[in-house]
Amino acid sequence: MIGAIILKKLTMLIQKRMHLDKEPLPQDHFDLIAGSGTGGLLAIMLGRLGMSATQCATKYADLAGEVFPDSDMKSHTAMIPEKGCFSATTLKNAVKRII
Repeated sequence: MIGAIILKKLTMLIQKRMHLDKEPLPQDHFDLIAGSGTGGLLAIMLGRLGMSATQCATKYADLAGEVFPDSDMKSHTAMIPEKGCFSATTLKNAVKRII
């Protein structure tokens, strides 16, 4: 999630520096977008699905709130839940809705 927040700040800087009317898409400004684990999901959302950094952060926070209901992931500042427990079926269904 931290990566999505940093990327959102970077795209805001690109937007300001290039005097763009709307938020630029990361896929238009970065040659490589990759990740592992949930970072891989973020990479798919940004690179393959063409989401903006804002859309990606919002969708990811929604997904995390559903998959890790006992955590504070919706705050956009929380880290991975301490318990580390989640339902693989819930995660699979949430990813399918995004994709």
